[in-house]
Amino acid sequence: FDTRGDCQLTENYPFTNSFTGTIRKTADNNADQAQFFNNNGDTTGGVWDNEGTIEVLVGTIRVTTTASGGSFKDVSSPQVVGTELTGGTWIANPTGANNAIIDLEPAEPNGIVTIGTNATVSLSGSTGRFVQLTNFLAQIDGSLTLNSGQVLDAANDVTVSSTGTLAGNGGTIIGNITVQSGGTLSPGDGAADEGTLTVTGDLTLEGDVNIDISGDHLATGQDSISVSGAV
Repeated sequence: FDTRGDCQLTENYPFTNSFTGTIRKTADNNADQAQFFNNNGDTTGGVWDNEGTIEVLVGTIRVTTTASGGSFKDVSSPQVVGTELTGGTWIANPTGANNAIIDLEPAEPNGIVTIGTNATVSLSGSTGRFVQLTNFLAQIDGSLTLNSGQVLDAANDVTVSSTGTLAGNGGTIIGNITVQSGGTLSPGDGAADEGTLTVTGDLTLEGDVNIDISGDHLATGQDSISVSGAV
């Protein structure tokens, strides 16, 4: 999508982004979102299935439901089961000062509490956002990466389970974090440039920590974790 590029899904019509597919938004059009939607005049909405990758560089990709107003019918997504995001790769990586927003309304009104085992979320910058994670996230069974000034307010105690990974280079998560046995905390970007992951809250470590060390200076020669509370 280089502008709005709306796609109407009606009468249970399935749209599938396959395991090897990528839906990418690269430009904005007067701050309007690219959306997968269904009008209220149709009998039922369609099914939006993301098995692959959603990547937003500029603007918003939105899957609509009646949460957007009475002119829409619900479009469903099999990646939303209750309050769990069960699969797919979701990337909000803004270019420059642009917003980059993923708005998955089938997760309304209770939000995404759990990032499931087969789900991967990566948020970057101060303007990268996954709407339904903020103020809801409580469990990471899959993977969450926070980079480059990203601040995610979980508004909960967050558990990184035995299958989960919390990673990031220059990102911050607000909340008390518990990494269970088998879970992973991974600051930095896994490449040559080391970095810092910040926890604004307490950190309980029962699992693994992956840290790269290539020198004797914090955040430039080695990965680090900055914790404002108790460890």
